Amino acid sequence: MTCPKCQSPMQEGYQMAYKKHAAREVSEWVEGEPERSGWFGLSVGTHEHHEIQVFRCEACGFLESYAK
Repeated sequence: MTCPKCQSPMQEGYQMAYKKHAAREVSEWVEGEPERSGWFGLSVGTHEHHEIQVFRCEACGFLESYAK
């Protein structure tokens, strides 16, 4: 993949999310507005959700994200 800003190579990676007790997970895109849960912060319910894949430009640091 090539950077749309400077045309340099981009590295594949991910955006990490921290949950309670320092658990680490890949961030996700979730359809719709955030819904609060009484127990766990936000509720995903039946909403569509996808892990976020991130590419970083090796030269300028530009980030581009995609929901797989």
